[in-house]
Amino acid sequence: MVEAKRISDRFMKKGEEGIQPYMEPWEYLSDDQEAFYQKFGGICIDDMGTEELVNHFGNKRNVVGDVIEGRYSNTMCGPLLHATTNLNREQMRSMYGDRVLSRLREIMNVVYFNGKDLRK
Repeated sequence: MVEAKRISDRFMKKGEEGIQPYMEPWEYLSDDQEAFYQKFGGICIDDMGTEELVNHFGNKRNVVGDVIEGRYSNTMCGPLLHATTNLNREQMRSMYGDRVLSRLREIMNVVYFNGKDLRK
């Protein structure tokens, strides 16, 4: 689990190499009990939409959108991507654009939680 802001911060500090770990699945030993005996592990991007567009040597980017597109293009990674957000569909479209939203719809199931906010 990694916060969307952390992904953006790593890009600002390290550039492309800072986000490379999020572009591919982590490979585990096949007999790793802590990985539930799965060969690959994915990521959960927490609080998508709370990050800002970031600059790295003049390159302004939506890094979380780039990670989503990168994982989408690596067909093995798509199913190993989870995310949480408080944004609705229109806010997601505004933040990430139609292309990323389309890819998210293709590789993810959306689960809505309605009800009272339990945060204090």
